[in-house]
Amino acid sequence: MIAVNSEEAMKKRRRDYKDDGSGEFVYLSSFMENYPQCYLVEQLPNDVVRAHFHTVNQFQLIVDGDGKFGKDLIRPLSIHYDEKYKPYGPIVAGEKGITYFTIRTVNDIGANWMPEFRNKREKGARESFYKLNMDEKNIEQLKQLTEPEFETLFSSSRSGAAAYRLAIGPDQQKECPSPQGNGGQFVFVVNGTCIINDEPYPRWSCIFLESDEPPLNLQAGPEGIEVLVLQFPKNN
Repeated sequence: MIAVNSEEAMKKRRRDYKDDGSGEFVYLSSFMENYPQCYLVEQLPNDVVRAHFHTVNQFQLIVDGDGKFGKDLIRPLSIHYDEKYKPYGPIVAGEKGITYFTIRTVNDIGANWMPEFRNKREKGARESFYKLNMDEKNIEQLKQLTEPEFETLFSSSRSGAAAYRLAIGPDQQKECPSPQGNGGQFVFVVNGTCIINDEPYPRWSCIFLESDEPPLNLQAGPEGIEVLVLQFPKNN
């Protein structure tokens, strides 16, 4: 298991980055850099990242700001999953910009822009899932929870890719869905605090579990906690 504290990651690793498909600078904070890979993108107001695809499976999680993802209007919380070689976008930031995590189990060398790199795509149907514009629970709502809340956001019977949402009250515990038999799993702290080995992991912290590890026993701090469980496909 790898656990990354959001406050430490953003403090130490924030840097400027210019993407060849964007034309503007964005800010990146690398939470996990190689294997697995998770970074925060702060896309500037009205900036456009062109349509493209990657050669690895990935989730993107919109956590702040607003804009458009292809034809869809998006705001927090929104989840986007695309199988490798599946084109998506453009990502258009709104007037206040848009902030999102890009999450992968393996390192990716960069975007393949469309239509220039169309001939690099592997043929075949590719999965794509969205769960858009969910309202996160605030701290007061988490404090009032007396029973755990669990929701399946999407789940593929073909590949095993899935996303779940779990919320529990202050100082409670609840086992997350098992990562076993799939392609690795991220547990992302939406709000509240997760306690791991007596250390607090606040909002936007993330935990990665390999496919052969036991499920995470989610321990909430004194404010309660809401998490997203992002599960990669079996043949990742």
